[in-house]
Amino acid sequence: MDSWKSRINMLTGVCLLAATGAITFGCEGATRVPLAPRAVYTESNSTAPNGNAVIEFSRGADGRLAFVQSFSTSGTGTSEPALMPTGVLDTDKAIIVNSAHTRLFAVNQGSDTITVFNIASNGSLSQVVGSPFSSGGQAPVSLALSNNDTTLTVVNNDLDPGRGLTGAAPNYVSFTVSSSGALTPVSNSTIALTAGSAPSIALPVSGGSLILGANFLGDQIPVLHVGSNGQLTQAPGSPHIPESSIFTGAAAGKPHHPFGVGVLPSLTQRIVYVSYPLAQELAVYSYDSTGELSFSRAVPNTGKAACWITINNAGTRLYTSNAVSGDLSVFDIGTDPTNPNQIQLFPLTSITGSSNLNGNPWHLSLDPANQFLYVLTPRDLASTPAGQGNTIHVLQLNSDGTLTEVPNSTVTINVPVGTNPQGMAVL
Repeated sequence: MDSWKSRINMLTGVCLLAATGAITFGCEGATRVPLAPRAVYTESNSTAPNGNAVIEFSRGADGRLAFVQSFSTSGTGTSEPALMPTGVLDTDKAIIVNSAHTRLFAVNQGSDTITVFNIASNGSLSQVVGSPFSSGGQAPVSLALSNNDTTLTVVNNDLDPGRGLTGAAPNYVSFTVSSSGALTPVSNSTIALTAGSAPSIALPVSGGSLILGANFLGDQIPVLHVGSNGQLTQAPGSPHIPESSIFTGAAAGKPHHPFGVGVLPSLTQRIVYVSYPLAQELAVYSYDSTGELSFSRAVPNTGKAACWITINNAGTRLYTSNAVSGDLSVFDIGTDPTNPNQIQLFPLTSITGSSNLNGNPWHLSLDPANQFLYVLTPRDLASTPAGQGNTIHVLQLNSDGTLTEVPNSTVTINVPVGTNPQGMAVL
């Protein structure tokens, strides 16, 4: 009897561990794996020498955040003193994590390096040996992983007012990621871009075999192939030139300035969405197996200066952050992915009992379960007074995909005035 009780207790414990994700099963039995932390990371982007840091917040079951600690990147960030749309701060994916949530990659725009961290089961970070690594250019701003997380693509926009960099030599470049996290440049993988084009994002699509970009000031949408060896090449028709037909009425003749990019998470429909803030339009493109883009249509976005895009796991809702109007747009893309329908314009609230304003809605990131949307609102435009912004808002997703702000949940990022936090990753 005692032996049966022991077996039952052992099996009960195993089931509990399996339910929490602490073990996995295979032909060789149970193997212990790290528990994924529940955390939100952003980057201080401090311009102090070697002062940049990744800031960790713990994430409660109700979505609320609590500051945990900061981890030095051993690198330097950047700033835009005039806070104008010059491409310096107009970037996305400055922080990314691998699919296993065991490694974090962060840019150091002011020191031309990439810092690679290991993520512990409690969410703390430790730099891998040899980190930080050269970015293969100047002023790295965005990162993407491909080839089962063994290839890292880096966007260097070559913009940094503090160092007099004006974007003369932007590029895309790739690195091999070793099992230890070390980065090694891939031979013949550098894609040089037009001077002053201000590339802003690298977004992996089609299982990571393609990389989508947006050259904010260059009015181009590059599409790159990622070879099995990590080598980058241009896809047919790349860089794609935005359609003038999108810019009509008051937007006629304005620069095209493609900004945010999103990809439908579908294996049957190859669809890309691009935000055009000056036209107040969300454009829809299809792409073929080679990565060549074809324009479908553009639909209105009532938010002003729609910047970044995120899409839920089911591919039914698309969200844009609207930097000038201080709100977020929600689109139904589930009914017809080729014809997005805006169903909500959601204004962010100020911190209760505080004079702190919202800042400019910038980076968006959903939690893995798609229960909460986290919105980084830095001071990235001159319309926000000095000392304001630099907050993270917590929004709850309703059953229909619309948004509700979790009451009194906004947290302030503790950085000096004039510092512009960037990037966000949610585990």
